[in-house]
Amino acid sequence: MRLGHVEARGAGLTVHAWGSGAGLAAVHVGEVPEEAALAGRFPVRGVEIADPDPSLAALGEALRRYLGAGAPLEWSGALDVRGLSEFQREVFDAVRAIPHAEVRTYGQVAKDVGRPRAVRAVGNALHRNPFPLVVPCHRVLREGGGLGGFACGVEAKRALLALEAGQTVFPWSESPAAEGEA
Repeated sequence: MRLGHVEARGAGLTVHAWGSGAGLAAVHVGEVPEEAALAGRFPVRGVEIADPDPSLAALGEALRRYLGAGAPLEWSGALDVRGLSEFQREVFDAVRAIPHAEVRTYGQVAKDVGRPRAVRAVGNALHRNPFPLVVPCHRVLREGGGLGGFACGVEAKRALLALEAGQTVFPWSESPAAEGEA
């Protein structure tokens, strides 16, 4: 399998994105493990890194603007959703619709997908989000405004929310994540 790769840095974060012919395949916030970086590819057997297609290159530019200046991440390219459940797709669509610099609760997202009692399932879906930033799960908080968890780390979530709010420090509490929250 051939994947294109782009990297963006800013706001103290490094973001990697990989795309396939079917769309964006994965986003990773943080450094790629050294052995993968030395090999010049994502650490998955059978994956060859190619030059990014125009859509992925456009995502790289959008990520650089976002991380550099806090500009809205304006990219609406396709996501490679093979292997995701219908529920995950619905949750990701709902979260992708959250406007820049706004937040929702896990409960609000559950209501948005027509499953108001599925708060924990929403958290679990977001914890497994292969497209952080593009599917902005960092904008989803615990009821009452606590940060909750984030698969990329609570400090990254705090930094992203501060970036979007035009601040250097995000004022919300860092309460422990409930089981299943992303």
